[in-house]
Amino acid sequence: MKKNKSRNKPRDLLSGELLYFSDDDVFTVRDACEGALILGGVGSGKSSGSGNALARAYLEADFGFLVLCAKVDERARWQQYAKETGREDDLVIISAESGICFNLLSYMFGVFGKGAGIENIVTTILDACEVANRGGGSGAGEEGFWRNAKRSLLRNALLPLSLCKDISFSSLISFIRSAPRTPEQAKSREWAESSFFFACIEQVRQVQKGLSPDDPLYIDIEESSQYWFLEFAAMNPRTQQSVMSDFLSTIEPFSRGMLRTLFSTTTDILLEDVFDGKILVLDFPVKDWLSEGVFIQGLLKRLFQQAAERRVIKDNTRPAVLWCDELQNFTDPYDIDFLSTSRSARVCTVYITQNISNIYATLGSDAAGRSLADSLMANLSLKIFHANNDGVTNKWAADLIGQEWKTSISYSHSQNPDTDLLDTIFGFGGGGNSSASISKVYKYKYEAHEFATLLKGGDKNDYIVEAVIVSTNRWKASNSNWLVVSFSQC
Repeated sequence: MKKNKSRNKPRDLLSGELLYFSDDDVFTVRDACEGALILGGVGSGKSSGSGNALARAYLEADFGFLVLCAKVDERARWQQYAKETGREDDLVIISAESGICFNLLSYMFGVFGKGAGIENIVTTILDACEVANRGGGSGAGEEGFWRNAKRSLLRNALLPLSLCKDISFSSLISFIRSAPRTPEQAKSREWAESSFFFACIEQVRQVQKGLSPDDPLYIDIEESSQYWFLEFAAMNPRTQQSVMSDFLSTIEPFSRGMLRTLFSTTTDILLEDVFDGKILVLDFPVKDWLSEGVFIQGLLKRLFQQAAERRVIKDNTRPAVLWCDELQNFTDPYDIDFLSTSRSARVCTVYITQNISNIYATLGSDAAGRSLADSLMANLSLKIFHANNDGVTNKWAADLIGQEWKTSISYSHSQNPDTDLLDTIFGFGGGGNSSASISKVYKYKYEAHEFATLLKGGDKNDYIVEAVIVSTNRWKASNSNWLVVSFSQC
């Protein structure tokens, strides 16, 4: 691999050269913004080969990063990358030990504001919780009813808390738990004197008194009050309990342990810092943190994607990288929408996993799930295939490269049974009949079984890792859409 060291100044930022796949085939910033998918079996060299090459090229180009961690050694890998590329000052490790926190509700109110922005906050929180639980929304039937009920509960709790300047998950839970359960309780002085909910509502009423009745905020406060005192308090007790239990079980993890520390205290870092060149490494490896690690990183990944879609792009806007090894732990249907527009947001997405079967298993093995997986992979323009023994992946890669007409020569010979063996050996006599034929057959340009033979690095391969790269470009070295590339692990 040749790095860009002494090339002509690019016409624009997107034309900047990152690295070379051959003497004549350059990989540019524009190509990087179209995304990359790296596939390879265990020990194939995908991280130390093409992954290493892309990471270093992006770091040397001064891109910002959000790095998701599945494996326990991911943090050390990026510390080494930052040291060797002179980016140590930009590296920020977010972990249980770092003390760096990110108040989720405070951040979202800062981004979305009040009013209609609360709907965006509600959607983000509920969607993130569903993603973390590998769930999904519904628009109809009983599931749709419960989802809408949770939305109403959350929406009408967030507005009063925001006006009280008490925005945290702990306050949110206390507010809901102390809300009136019956119309009689809503009129009780004893309840009012001990209720956190009532204390908040009193502050909100003071705000409302200073507003004109036609002010949108005045109307929102009135709607919220009517929800709690007229709708929620009068709700069927069993339905009310079910809605509360369902909602609290969704958000209660934010009030305990690491989730509370990370998301409900202070704000020490912003995801937007990535756009200024910071390298944020989310050191909550799934192998250690399990579902909690998936939840934390999946939520921050979603917020980062939304932040990238909001930013204004100019000619000199710095590209940002979303780096995700062991993709199957973190992908969700929102990726499809994001990847379809991430190029214009200048986000260079790099997704890495062993095989496409992992992606199918995550997004669903039925027709709908496979369609989501196929769409996700199609939106990552550069595909890099390392050594693999997964037949599904290798067949898919061979199909991407395509087929062509090839010449096939066949030869046959039939032995005459009456011919003496010595005559046959020395070519005497009637040794039978021979025939040859030439035909055209449609065959794969790169056969599926050949992917299993690619070099995997290590000392026995002189630390060379091979990969087949496929994209919509026509590579000059092969005059085709695919090219065999060697990466050095040294």
